[in-house]
Amino acid sequence: MKSVRIDGLEWMAENLDVDTFRNGDPIPEAPGPEAWREAAEARQPAWCRIGDPPGNGPGLGRLYNWYAVCDPRGLPPRGWRVPTDSEWERLVEGLGGAAEAGGRLKASGLWRSPNFGASNESGFSVWPAGYRDPNGGFHAAGFMACFWTDTEISAFHAWSRYIYSHNTVIRRSSSGHKGEGLSMRCVRG
Repeated sequence: MKSVRIDGLEWMAENLDVDTFRNGDPIPEAPGPEAWREAAEARQPAWCRIGDPPGNGPGLGRLYNWYAVCDPRGLPPRGWRVPTDSEWERLVEGLGGAAEAGGRLKASGLWRSPNFGASNESGFSVWPAGYRDPNGGFHAAGFMACFWTDTEISAFHAWSRYIYSHNTVIRRSSSGHKGEGLSMRCVRG
């Protein structure tokens, strides 16, 4: 697993790509829209591939709903954890703030034009995997990267972070519905 140290924390430098919890239990796969929607409605853990192709490019990993991310069996590998909203904020501030950090986190490949400001000077290597809505539709692959935190807002929402192709911003969002499929980066330290 590639990693990078930023502002005193070690972060995965690639998206998580596991299909079992830390204890060895399988995470249910929900490839089709109906299975994804059923997992969201039941508040059950689920993962899928981006757009469900057999291979989805370097570092894109899998998309997980929040129920998989924060399951007590543990999604991150041993020694890693799901980052808090505060740890994401620390990462962003350590890279110059929300207006600039997105560019410093973005890899230069796979993004659709314009991939504005992608320097990847941090080594974090963000790829644009997009997201999956609670009804099972895929959106924004090539244009957007979306990441979970472990920090709940309500019974249906948790804090997340979005990075876009057309600017250098990383946006903190309260609109992350727990039934959505987002990418996952883990942290330790």
